[in-house]
Amino acid sequence: MSNSAYIPQINAPSELISVLNLRHFFSFREVVRVWGIVLMTVLVTASPSLSLKAFADDPRELNLTPKEVSSSFVGPQRPKRAAESAPVNKEERGDSVTKRAESRSLPAALTLVNRRFLESLREPIAHERSTLGPAIFFERNVLKLVKGGEVIASAKAAPTIFFHQVKAYSHMCMTVAVKLWRLREVKHQRQWASEYIVEVDAAQQAVKTLGLSTSVAARQITLSALTHAILDEASEKKISSGRLQAYINSVKPLILKNFDDAAQDHIDQLDRAFKELSSVLTEEELGQLQAFTYGPRGPRSGNLIVQYLAHLMGQEELVEGARVVYAEAVSEAEATFNLMSKFNIEQALGVIFFEDPMGLQRDVLADSARRILSARPRKRLTSLPSERLLKPLSE
Repeated sequence: MSNSAYIPQINAPSELISVLNLRHFFSFREVVRVWGIVLMTVLVTASPSLSLKAFADDPRELNLTPKEVSSSFVGPQRPKRAAESAPVNKEERGDSVTKRAESRSLPAALTLVNRRFLESLREPIAHERSTLGPAIFFERNVLKLVKGGEVIASAKAAPTIFFHQVKAYSHMCMTVAVKLWRLREVKHQRQWASEYIVEVDAAQQAVKTLGLSTSVAARQITLSALTHAILDEASEKKISSGRLQAYINSVKPLILKNFDDAAQDHIDQLDRAFKELSSVLTEEELGQLQAFTYGPRGPRSGNLIVQYLAHLMGQEELVEGARVVYAEAVSEAEATFNLMSKFNIEQALGVIFFEDPMGLQRDVLADSARRILSARPRKRLTSLPSERLLKPLSE
């Protein structure tokens, strides 16, 4: 292929400006990264069972088409939806000008190096996907056992109705705290309190129909009574910040106890499901077990499922690790299986290059950035959002 195939086509003055501005800035960074990719491509090609993710945060930086990126990272493509295959208009293309400008700054030889790197990933990732497991996979309150890349057994792991009952009474108290904090006008506060107190009384009466133990039922009745009292006051006069804080302090230990009960309920159900699934695994397979789950966003700090899976895998810290993965921004099992396959291969190369199985799960510039930024003087430029939001409560 001649070099003419790589001559950029500048279609608008704004794109030309972007290319000119970015060419100098990116050339050194890209050249260094590409030579790193050359080395790792050789290693991946020499060892078909291994692979790793690109140093780029976005595969588009490696100058591949969406089809090539998909086949490189997640195996066979699924059929495109109509929205995905529709042409992109000029306005929608505006945000990608910077990325295109960066890729055009690379010489043809380095663009080809990037392409070969992703091509080298296809076979090992596809092979790992076809042999994935043994693993425990949590999806929508169901615990599933994966072997050979397929789900072979599943068991329901949803919390019982008790979980939702005790959380509801805790939410009742938190609702009151939020509304009385935000409704600063006495008229609006009185109106809302008069309406919500009826719902609180109904919730208190419902306690005796839930079949709760004596101690748990008494706790919900106490929460309801404390909430009724402050709403009764709010329907007559303005609630001061001190009175609201006193209410919060009185219900907080009871709310936390409810959360303890809810967590125990869910963990009990997970234990039951895992016991059922583990019975079909050999001792050797139990020793090789991995665990993963997914969600549309990253897990909240201390996510119960991540903690449970980490404990199940015997990790000292109950967070994501070498044997527990949370796939972020994913909404289906197949995509999670593909990401898990890629993650496993990355761990092997993480050990080879960094002597750390998690070495490729973080920004490769992390240590350098930390050293550079830690040496700089720092000062607080902004206040915390909570300071701004809670200001009315302290007035």
